[in-house]
Amino acid sequence: MSPALSLTIGIVLALAGFGMLIFAFSSSPMFKKNREKLRKKRAEQENRPS
Repeated sequence: MSPALSLTIGIVLALAGFGMLIFAFSSSPMFKKNREKLRKKRAEQENRPS
């Protein structure tokens, strides 16, 4: 296998791996709970009269 082909395959696999990591973190239940808590806090602060 030529070095250029190996490098290309490595880069493609690395990009796919990073994409999977980002997807896993963005769909993680723990992060969803944290986002919901932050949204509730923001909504309470906006609705609270100054």
